[in-house]
Amino acid sequence: MQADPLNKPVFFSHGTLQVGDPSKTLTFYRDFLGIGCRRHHTAALSAFHGGLWMIACVIAGKGLHRQGPENRWLLDMDTADSVGEARAEALTYQDHFGIRTVTDLTPTDDGGISFMIEDIDSNWWEILHRPGKTGRWVDEAFARGDVC
Repeated sequence: MQADPLNKPVFFSHGTLQVGDPSKTLTFYRDFLGIGCRRHHTAALSAFHGGLWMIACVIAGKGLHRQGPENRWLLDMDTADSVGEARAEALTYQDHFGIRTVTDLTPTDDGGISFMIEDIDSNWWEILHRPGKTGRWVDEAFARGDVC
């Protein structure tokens, strides 16, 4: 990377996901994932969980594109047990929330545990716990700089 970037943004405001039915999506995000949602526009809703940015969830209707698990959002949990409990709840409420897929619990490379959910809109969510890294690993990764 060059020493002086060509652009100098002052704020990272949001990214975008596609949704089919905003009411169902809002209920899943709020009541299952535990993240905040607000319906701020007739064609979109916003999802957030603290911090300085949000996810804009734009209505795609019948034009919704299926995603693969490589395009996922990660939600850190405070314990390994809470990950197992979240998976059990995903299976229990799968039909209620329209969850398409719930994967098995899988060990992570750094001693944690995770599983993934494909939601009603074909967006993927990885719910995980990594001992000693919850909420800090992103800052630590960027502080290390490039390693490849």
